[in-house]
Amino acid sequence: MQNFFDKLEATKMLLYILSDPKHSQIDDDLFNEFLCFGISLLDGGNKTVQKTIYNYVTLFQKSEVMFAKFYSIIYEQIAFLKRKDEKNAKKEDPEATEREELKSSILENLLRFMQLFTEGHNLDLQNYLRFQTNSRNRYDMVEAVIELLRTYYSNLVQGNYDNIIKCLDTLTEFVQGPCPENQLVLIDGKFFEVASGILSKEIKKPKNKEDENEDEEKTSKKQKKKTQKLEKDKKNEELEPWMLARLKYKILILVNSLLEMRKSDAVVKRIMRSLPLDILKKNLIKIFKRYRKQYGKNYTMDVLKHVNRI
Repeated sequence: MQNFFDKLEATKMLLYILSDPKHSQIDDDLFNEFLCFGISLLDGGNKTVQKTIYNYVTLFQKSEVMFAKFYSIIYEQIAFLKRKDEKNAKKEDPEATEREELKSSILENLLRFMQLFTEGHNLDLQNYLRFQTNSRNRYDMVEAVIELLRTYYSNLVQGNYDNIIKCLDTLTEFVQGPCPENQLVLIDGKFFEVASGILSKEIKKPKNKEDENEDEEKTSKKQKKKTQKLEKDKKNEELEPWMLARLKYKILILVNSLLEMRKSDAVVKRIMRSLPLDILKKNLIKIFKRYRKQYGKNYTMDVLKHVNRI
């Protein structure tokens, strides 16, 4: 019982700090730690903590400060990504790289934090993240994450992979249940441009192990010393086949979530105009063929075991 009350008090304390105008310029390292703390409080979709958050944001107008901070983090990252090509042309600055990694970590944790706000189909918080009824200014976090996803889509490289996955997971949690209003934001927005683009991409066959071993033998000792640099360079390389396959999987989950409880033909038609049937058909056929190749004709619980690793 004591742990229960401690968790509630910790939640209120965290919300107070994040909503205090005096703390609007929190040091990035400290802010990241606060996000991690919030994630630990909400882990598993804690409904009591979610209720505490909802009560706080609807009762205290200063909670607008927290949403303004979240919104600015997302749009600062969007602006940074749009300038990144120009920065890459310049000499690498170790301090700038470190700051970039911290900003990326903050964004990843923020997306996870907001995802946990709504985990378990919390309709109240799903709607509040889109439209803050107790604020003078409103910050549509659903629209912001869609815009962030679209910006990442213009630069599908390995360094952005984790945050692209987080965007898709967060948007899925925003609409599942369903939340009809948030579904419409995605349908009316430009999410399907991203969905259609990713689902249309061909997955290249990965190198087999024999090729990899041969390449490794050819690698000189001098090149091996450059492993760290190569890892950095790899961040700017195109997605590996398994990464693209997982993105497609996440996209299909989100598309399926947009169809939950949707009985209107008009909505379905709008989706199909934006996401051609032949693209969906092609991907579903490939998924079915992989399933048949791995599991045969029998459908058992073993088929679903891979879900725990995704």
